[in-house]
Amino acid sequence: MASGSIITWRIGRSADSEICLNHTSVSRRHAELTRGSDNSYYLIDCGSSVGSFVWDGIGWIDASHRFLKLDDWLRFGDQETSLKNLIAAAPRSNAGAVSYDGDRTVLDSRPAGPVVRNPQTGEIESR
Repeated sequence: MASGSIITWRIGRSADSEICLNHTSVSRRHAELTRGSDNSYYLIDCGSSVGSFVWDGIGWIDASHRFLKLDDWLRFGDQETSLKNLIAAAPRSNAGAVSYDGDRTVLDSRPAGPVVRNPQTGEIESR
């Protein structure tokens, strides 16, 4: 993978997900995990029926649009895993994953408001 590249992996029950969580509580297309060019990680829930959550040390909080830390624990449906485990399960090459290279601006701090990914550029944008 090129230096400075942005890559997105689909997380879900579907066989075409780059990170497959084969459990009935996980939606077919549950979430997307994006690694920015600065090695930051951002999770977007894809409208799953049960949501995506991160453990904050006290309880599970909504992670529908959230920057993640490497030591974060995540929950998709009834399935719990660490961000490190998801990264380890992700494909090592760009094959199958959505990848963006080049001169793209990546948010390197938490946005002030809601965020979405631009489907044409892959950029994470504030609304």
